[in-house]
Amino acid sequence: MKPKLRSGYSTGTHATAIVGAVLNEYIYNYILKNIKVILPKNNFALIEVNQENKWHFSSIKTDNDDIDVTKGCCIHAKL
Repeated sequence: MKPKLRSGYSTGTHATAIVGAVLNEYIYNYILKNIKVILPKNNFALIEVNQENKWHFSSIKTDNDDIDVTKGCCIHAKL
């Protein structure tokens, strides 16, 4: 029996979340700590984001069992 692999979210999912956080602060002047990103098949991911400065957010890409050089990387978006 194969062990169940840990799953994570793509770089694009994290990028979508932090861009959403930046735009939310810019448009609504409201800071979110978690962003819901809609995934295929009507699933969603709740991505934790961190505010670095005004209109600048980041997220640490979650670790998983996939071979990926971006796991653990800090992804940024700023306006």
